[in-house]
Amino acid sequence: MTLKTSLALFAKDHLNPADTVRLAKQQQEMRERYDLQYLAFDAQAWWWYWAVQMKAQLGALATPKEATRLQNLASQYDRTLQDCVTDLEGPWNKLLREKYDPANWGNKNYESLLEQMQAGLEKHSRERDALARDMSQVFASEWRHRRILVTSPMLVEPYFGLS
Repeated sequence: MTLKTSLALFAKDHLNPADTVRLAKQQQEMRERYDLQYLAFDAQAWWWYWAVQMKAQLGALATPKEATRLQNLASQYDRTLQDCVTDLEGPWNKLLREKYDPANWGNKNYESLLEQMQAGLEKHSRERDALARDMSQVFASEWRHRRILVTSPMLVEPYFGLS
């Protein structure tokens, strides 16, 4: 289940709760599950694009110009992830961080907040997809244009352990 879906389902399931004590317990349980989901997201989302950039530079897979391009794309990708977290903050604050009282939070406000979250996440997803494609094209052009020829066992030996 995604972070977005978790927030939307919690909101829909708790529009008219009868028992506020039970709601507070469910809110705490959901907050704990959401935190675990966010940690899983955090473990993957923030790191891969910087690793690609570093490997390209350190492994001499990219020319200096291509490395600069990758660095710019990675920075843009990072900003779109930060924007996604911002998109999630409004619903997260209203539903899980603050005391959630659906009686004081009308259905129209709930729908509007979730619609804004959805629109922002969709926009940033398209941006991230385009940036990831641009990153892969840097590597595709690199391998198409550069021919790496091994002409001596001395060049192969350090990489494959041949001795």
